[in-house]
Amino acid sequence: MSAVKQSSKERNSKHLSPPIYAWAVRLVIIVVFIQVFSLLSIFWLRHYVFDHVSKKDRLASNRSFQLPTFLSPKPPDLPTIHYKELKKDFSNLVKESKEEKLDAFIKDAERFEKEGDLNLAHDALNSAEEVDPKNFEVLMRQAQLAERQKDSERAYIYWSKIANLDKKSDLLYKTAHQKISALKNQTKKDPLAPSLIPSSLKGSYGIGKTLSLEKIRVEKSNLSNSPWGQEVTLRIPILLTDPSIRIDPKQIRYQIYIYDEIDKGIILQSNAKITSAFENPLPTWTIHQTEILRINYKLERPVQNQKFYGYIIRIFYCGQLQDQIADPPELLTRLPGLIPKM
Repeated sequence: MSAVKQSSKERNSKHLSPPIYAWAVRLVIIVVFIQVFSLLSIFWLRHYVFDHVSKKDRLASNRSFQLPTFLSPKPPDLPTIHYKELKKDFSNLVKESKEEKLDAFIKDAERFEKEGDLNLAHDALNSAEEVDPKNFEVLMRQAQLAERQKDSERAYIYWSKIANLDKKSDLLYKTAHQKISALKNQTKKDPLAPSLIPSSLKGSYGIGKTLSLEKIRVEKSNLSNSPWGQEVTLRIPILLTDPSIRIDPKQIRYQIYIYDEIDKGIILQSNAKITSAFENPLPTWTIHQTEILRINYKLERPVQNQKFYGYIIRIFYCGQLQDQIADPPELLTRLPGLIPKM
């Protein structure tokens, strides 16, 4: 009996196993197909969407910036600049720059005076005087600062400069004369008071000979071979005539005027590069009685037939002319007549 039951079970299992296996295989195939289709659809959708969006962007960009084919952009009209207007504008810029520099130096001098550093204030005013040597405010501040420093010589020099500017109707002119008279009276009353005129400036016509210019040595190069790169070196010996006087290097100023000849008889102030310096970095005339001032002239871009012609050299001490040399001498008639700063 048991054998009959067992045989029936085996028949049933054999009958059922093939359909179940077949459906399982079909299900696996369907799942794999769905997965493959999903992966492929992702790539297809990505390509389709990206291509569609990029086409829209390109179309929008073309529509935004495309110009009509029958129109051409008109260039803007450029303003006409005349030479006179350009020169006037440039002169205004130079004037503004000069005023800005002057104002900055004056403010520095005020600040240093408030801080109590009168020497730095004096240096700032010297810089301001280099910008504008005839500025009344700068000259007045120089005179007042000299009075604060109890330097009657310097105060006398600056009040004299103000008085010599030919402003007889100006209140400052009258004040300058009052200050000069007061300084003179003070010197007369006090025999121990220092002289208003420094010893180095005493001499005929107010021109001192404490510093004297000796024979100048001129060294030329490249003047005969080529018109380009012409170079001239001037070595100027400056003699201290009275060794007992101590020279303050800060009070030394000099003027250099170099002239060129263009063609025959046309003499013009040179446009060459000119540099100058003492061979001794600190000229004090204490070791030697003579100090050498070296001037280098280099004409880098000359016009046709342009060459070195001559020079004017002037030496000043404490704002007063000491000596001058011109070669050839007739160049003195071309002297601009500027007074250097202290």
